[in-house]
Amino acid sequence: MMKVPPQQFIKMNEPIQIFSAFEETFIDIYNAEFFNGIYDDSVFKKYNIPSINKLHEISIKRKAEYLAGRIVTIP
Repeated sequence: MMKVPPQQFIKMNEPIQIFSAFEETFIDIYNAEFFNGIYDDSVFKKYNIPSINKLHEISIKRKAEYLAGRIVTIP
């Protein structure tokens, strides 16, 4: 099932599923492209993702990377 992220911020493809012999299970690998030029702090609330402490002190690029990583891992 494809997750539905905010299309203006992140674009995700369907996951590729591989078997991990170490974990003895299948792992989904996502390819996601995010656009930090369209980043918005409000997306944290939209997906109920805890925001970063001292959010105002972190660069937009780093906030966008953090947020994209959390959206991809939403179950």
